[in-house]
Amino acid sequence: MVLRYVAVSLFTALPTWKRRRYEDRKISVALWKGLASDYCFSSEKILSLGKEIMKHGVKELDSLHIACAIERRCDYFITTDRKLLNKPITGTKIRNPIDFVLETEDEIYEN
Repeated sequence: MVLRYVAVSLFTALPTWKRRRYEDRKISVALWKGLASDYCFSSEKILSLGKEIMKHGVKELDSLHIACAIERRCDYFITTDRKLLNKPITGTKIRNPIDFVLETEDEIYEN
């Protein structure tokens, strides 16, 4: 398996963040957007799926990120958030970066 693209969820700015944190996030998102070959924008389907994911105890913004991954048919959703790693969510594999590399390294080297 070769990772075909990186999808970037654009649910990133919240007005309650402090200015510095917002600027840091803005820079980080810009870097990821430069790597992305696909974007996920808000839609009724994303919002509806996000609400379903929230029923598993996932926070609103996290649920929208995961909904985007599912909608864009991403094989993996990579996160270091331990709370998300243990949620019973279908549609994409939620992994931490280390488990992702261990799980996919053989497939990457074969190609």
